[in-house]
Amino acid sequence: SKGHTITIENLLTHTSGIKDYGELDSRIPNAIRVEFPRKVVIDSLARLPLDFDPSAKYSYSNSNYYMLGYIIEQITGRSYKDYLKENLFAPAGLSNTFYDSPTQIIPNRANGYSKDGSAFKNTDYISMSLVYSAGALLSNISDLYKWHQALYSYKLVKKETLEKAFTS
Repeated sequence: SKGHTITIENLLTHTSGIKDYGELDSRIPNAIRVEFPRKVVIDSLARLPLDFDPSAKYSYSNSNYYMLGYIIEQITGRSYKDYLKENLFAPAGLSNTFYDSPTQIIPNRANGYSKDGSAFKNTDYISMSLVYSAGALLSNISDLYKWHQALYSYKLVKKETLEKAFTS
């Protein structure tokens, strides 16, 4: 981007310098409810200047994970949702973990609430197209335990990879 090399490691470690997509000025009312094609978001990020040169410092940016999901789709030819299901959820035995979808019936799905004055109300609809691979997952406590077990038994990634992930 802008003459700099940004690596997968930069994206994983939030050292890319790419602005968080929350800073995009879409000028679309209620943009969080709009379905955006992934390429539109990627192209919008590409037009923005970097906040800093890659590897120069750390700054959390959901855009990094958004791009990683897009890269997974481009390399594998699979949707991010299907890739997760086949390569993470199934091998870890996660039967109650889902990529969120407003149309899929997800057993025991819990919805959020927001405060309206002194009362609570159901939260408004949010499109997962902007959240994408920076979130959009639903799970339960038993699957989170299974995830933990699979991760620490090196069923999903090698020991060296996990150690690197937890190294500052």
